[in-house]
Amino acid sequence: MKRILHTVAGTLLFALLGFALGSGLTGWYSDHLARSDADINTAAGVFLLLWVPFAALGGYLADRWHRNRRGAASDPR
Repeated sequence: MKRILHTVAGTLLFALLGFALGSGLTGWYSDHLARSDADINTAAGVFLLLWVPFAALGGYLADRWHRNRRGAASDPR
């Protein structure tokens, strides 16, 4: 149960972090570098394409952290 909790928490944490970072970068890009609405739409599309794998990476890293932590706790050394 803790493994699932850690994986979900890692996914949500990275999803929120990715949303904040992606929203900020997309807003900055649209204010400073975009020349048309098409540029802004492309930036938003790239953000949405990268957001899901970034959130999945958070779940994977949390799962790996949980496995390493659990393995170290059961090691009698």
